Amino acid sequence: MLIRIPTIFLLITVFTLNICAYDKTLTLKFGPYWPEDLKHSERTTAFDWSLLSGISFDKTVTLGAGFDFIWNKNSKENKIAPHIFQEELIERTLMFPITAFLSINPLPDFLVSPSISGQAGIGFMHFSKKDIYIKDIVESLENPFDIYDENGWYFGAVFKIAVDALINLSPNVSLFGGLDHMWSKPKKIKRSDPHLFTRRNMSGWGLRFGINLFY
Repeated sequence: MLIRIPTIFLLITVFTLNICAYDKTLTLKFGPYWPEDLKHSERTTAFDWSLLSGISFDKTVTLGAGFDFIWNKNSKENKIAPHIFQEELIERTLMFPITAFLSINPLPDFLVSPSISGQAGIGFMHFSKKDIYIKDIVESLENPFDIYDENGWYFGAVFKIAVDALINLSPNVSLFGGLDHMWSKPKKIKRSDPHLFTRRNMSGWGLRFGINLFY
């Protein structure tokens, strides 16, 4: 037992020192993204900013965590006079996914190389919808579910997979561009009826462009 304790301590120390010797990474990413629930909106495109930080093993396998900020604003305009318009409908979607990620680049020494990555985590989302003429609309509705209040905070799991092409500018800097797909269907957190809820389908395809930094 006395021999095992120093041995285990030594292995842990060596493992920790090795991890500290590996490159740390910082990734900045931006791109358009098309969620399912925005397909029939006036503006179908949302935008996704990401900041990811982690540890890279020989620039082949990278592990870490990231934060995304996704937003979209929809509005319908009504022309009420020459050169004068009024917004009739305003919808805002703000989403904040927090995820862990794994990235694999099998050819890190090539000038141009492929990469595949995955993310998994949770996401908070705030959805708001304001109709200027809501009173007139409510009076004309026959189905009470049409006026169910969708405004508020949502919560749900987030999964994302991506394929990128990397261009190595230097040993410490690379640019990338690619395609990703996100799966997420957050459910409204606070609701008046515990058996009635609303869900937003934020799953969709997106394009991604960014920069990787190793230090």
